[in-house]
Amino acid sequence: MMDFFPRIIPEFTVFKFIARMVIRAVGIWGYYFLFVGLDLFICTKFIYKALKEEKFETAVAISILMLILVGGIIALVNT
Repeated sequence: MMDFFPRIIPEFTVFKFIARMVIRAVGIWGYYFLFVGLDLFICTKFIYKALKEEKFETAVAISILMLILVGGIIALVNT
């Protein structure tokens, strides 16, 4: 059953393809500003909602997730 599905997640083939297409469209700095900015905007929105409801653990978890996402975006660009 597993032979039917292609192995794309361990190799990040699809993600690299999408990243290369975006880099060709907007350049390397555009890629950084687009995806890192989008990540910061979305995560900041959810952190603000969590802090508004005084759920500090959730806000910390979202901020850690945000740092992981930014690191992943930078790692994809550098490969």
